[in-house]
Amino acid sequence: MKKRYQYLDLRRIREYESNGMGVKSVIIDGIPPSTCIFCHNLSTSIDFDMDLHLYENHKTELFRLSIAKGLYFSLDSRIEYTINEGRKVYHEAEAGE
Repeated sequence: MKKRYQYLDLRRIREYESNGMGVKSVIIDGIPPSTCIFCHNLSTSIDFDMDLHLYENHKTELFRLSIAKGLYFSLDSRIEYTINEGRKVYHEAEAGE
């Protein structure tokens, strides 16, 4: 498990999400939000919330994600890339409305 998650009680987080609570969408003025590019169920301005959502719900999709051919990217780099792509998706959706 990555260092950034070593102090989290993931069991409690999974229990919280299974009860229908999950990570809530939080949009803060002045902070560009990001949308989950895999499920489109979460849009948030808080990177940690998106980071946790991706780590818990889309780990296999993150490993299958092709960023650059022939290069290895860590899970953290893949999450960061996905959050940035999610920002682009969010802004494209806002521009289309």
